[in-house]
Amino acid sequence: MDNKTETKNEVEKKGRERRRHKRWILSSYFDTYETKMNSSLGYLADISFGGMMLISKYPVQTNIVLPLRIELNKEVDKNSKMQVITRSVRCDEDKDYKYFNIGLKLIDLSSSNLAIIKRLIEKYAI
Repeated sequence: MDNKTETKNEVEKKGRERRRHKRWILSSYFDTYETKMNSSLGYLADISFGGMMLISKYPVQTNIVLPLRIELNKEVDKNSKMQVITRSVRCDEDKDYKYFNIGLKLIDLSSSNLAIIKRLIEKYAI
């Protein structure tokens, strides 16, 4: 292999090195909706204080702003939802499962959403 060709593990390692926030995989998926169209986008799979990853049946264009509503349960939030503004940073097809892994950066995280993310991590992080 020449030095211009990177293995998948090397690419994944670089991605982890670029992250500013620890990422937690969640033991439960939470339905996530694109707010403007009120349409299901997928499921919240992991979260950090800087972003999140969704698993979706649909690809998403990168570098666009996506307002989202995440359906929660009463243990996490009394209103059972969290609304956040995100920017799509990546969209990779998982060829084995025919889904897309969508990486999203959180924009202007409010103190109430920060508290919700902390509760999500406490209750569902694995």
